[in-house]
Amino acid sequence: MGGVTRTLTHNSFRGMKERCYGINHKSYHLYGARGIKVCPQWLDGGYTSFLRDMGPRPSAEYSLDRIDNNGDYTPENCRWANRYTQGNNTRANITLTYQGKTLTATTWARKLGIPYPTLMDRIYSGKNIEDILHIGKPAAPQRLITYKGVTQTVAQWGRTFGLSRKLINARIRRGWKLEDIFS
Repeated sequence: MGGVTRTLTHNSFRGMKERCYGINHKSYHLYGARGIKVCPQWLDGGYTSFLRDMGPRPSAEYSLDRIDNNGDYTPENCRWANRYTQGNNTRANITLTYQGKTLTATTWARKLGIPYPTLMDRIYSGKNIEDILHIGKPAAPQRLITYKGVTQTVAQWGRTFGLSRKLINARIRRGWKLEDIFS
């Protein structure tokens, strides 16, 4: 095997076997102890068989990913995946299904432009799927402020003066004059 043992691909191969069969490995409880195994062709055929089926690991940003988290390491169930793909393919993920489309909460948040903590608050509050995803609801009207003949949203004024929306809104609630709000 020579220089092969120090490649990214070989490290992935070795790590896969250690997680499944190395009872002292830090992640054994998540793999081998759960019954996750390496297919016979990769165990018997070794690294050469694994490399033939998987190809080389594309780069350090990729790692070995099981498509079905409860399935074994097999050619049909494995792929090289980046961190984002791996992060969206864990047992701990919360998935939401709307109109036949199932995505992780992280993906829904990114797709809909909803801050992830806001989405999670909606989930844990027991709201229905439309309310969680805020589907079909008009966006809340934005407060407009006219100052020195220019009308902008609070967010736009915040960018103009380097102030947060929260601070501007707090000053408005306290009854500050516009000149003082932006100073």
